[in-house]
Amino acid sequence: MSVAASGQRQDPAEADNFRTIVTIALEAAQRGEPHLTMTGMTRKITEALDAA
Repeated sequence: MSVAASGQRQDPAEADNFRTIVTIALEAAQRGEPHLTMTGMTRKITEALDAA
């Protein structure tokens, strides 16, 4: 169950910290030759984080 579905409120600072960590991990994973699958997954994850 997600935080939103359980009725709990997210701490905006904690959500921003999580978004930063995920973004850094994605950038680190993409070092080297770009791969079509990784590029697509990065886009989807980033869109989901932005929508949250």
